[in-house]
Amino acid sequence: MNTVNIMLAESDKDIQEIADLAEEIWRQHFTPIIGEAQVNYMLDKFQSYPALKEQIGQGGYEYYRLFSSRTPAGYMGIHPEDDTLF
Repeated sequence: MNTVNIMLAESDKDIQEIADLAEEIWRQHFTPIIGEAQVNYMLDKFQSYPALKEQIGQGGYEYYRLFSSRTPAGYMGIHPEDDTLF
């Protein structure tokens, strides 16, 4: 039976793991929808290691790694905004 674990990204290694996942996920899923140029832009601007590091360090974001058993399977980010959670 697979277990699902959700772990807060706290270290540089965790953040790099999310950037690597983003690269794989965005290229596979979004390239056919929005094209390679837009995917490259989105990855660089919002999902690269430096962008994630800044969002976490100065932007108030939290990123989480999702695991199926012990295998990285995805990620998510949250950001509180007034009375909502983005």
